[in-house]
Amino acid sequence: LRCPLCVEQNVLFKLKKEKFDEKLQNLNYENKIRNGKSEDEERSKVENSQVFIGENPGKITRLFIGNLSFKIDLEKLRSVIPGITHVKWITDKTSGNFYGSCFVEVNNCQTAKAAVYMDGQKLLSRPLKIRYAPARDGDVWPPEN
Repeated sequence: LRCPLCVEQNVLFKLKKEKFDEKLQNLNYENKIRNGKSEDEERSKVENSQVFIGENPGKITRLFIGNLSFKIDLEKLRSVIPGITHVKWITDKTSGNFYGSCFVEVNNCQTAKAAVYMDGQKLLSRPLKIRYAPARDGDVWPPEN
């Protein structure tokens, strides 16, 4: 919901463009120092790094799910997101207490896309936060269940 003046002056677009330009400048500076890549390559890198809800540019099947209730279990999670093949529950390293988030692997990229569309849907009275989460270097994935 935006005020009429913001709509008239296109404030949201300007803010996004300013952030995009700032990120592009930072990447340009960093890469000139590192390896001298061209500005076009950097613009492509910034544009491709944006993952919006609903898009799945890398055919990602790993998702981050946050804001989970501490009463959640795999059965309840699968009732909202069918096709889950693996789950890694995020816990505190020292106490072992559940943090309220997890990483899941789903059976295909279409299921992942559908799950990301459910971002904000309530489960056990809490709105879910669902994002694509490609595995990082060094991650052991999928986890042992």
